[in-house]
Amino acid sequence: MTGTTRSLNKAPMLRELGVEPAVVDVFDAASLLDIVRKAKPEIVIHQLTDLPPGLDPAKMADALVLNARLR
Repeated sequence: MTGTTRSLNKAPMLRELGVEPAVVDVFDAASLLDIVRKAKPEIVIHQLTDLPPGLDPAKMADALVLNARLR
């Protein structure tokens, strides 16, 4: 199983969860497609978000714009 992250720092956490980490910028279509092809998944689950930790209200307005781009 492969899990994507934007942060190299989160890769160890994914490994601990039993997931093979793939660090990628999801807006880089070529890199994302390459990772998906290498993973050969039976299914793809899209749960991408760009919301601030703890849904911090002070950061939410900016985050909503970025989050909408993902969706």
